[in-house]
Amino acid sequence: MPFNPRRAAAFLGLLAAIISDAGACTAQTATRVLWNLGARNNSDREFALAPGGYQKYRADGVYVVGRSSDYSTWPYVQPGPQ
Repeated sequence: MPFNPRRAAAFLGLLAAIISDAGACTAQTATRVLWNLGARNNSDREFALAPGGYQKYRADGVYVVGRSSDYSTWPYVQPGPQ
């Protein structure tokens, strides 16, 4: 699937709206995680190509919630534009 700048911008806008709306929740609201990518452990070992496979990096990761695996699909590193 080729990179689509308009789709990426729409996704980032939606994500920003969700994050800004999350601040309106009260402390009494229970937290429910819908999905997460990796673990909050300051480690990259659960991601593809970690820890030393940077040279094998070929393309941006594409992660499909419910189908993809952190370990085999999502690279630990996402290089910026050249």
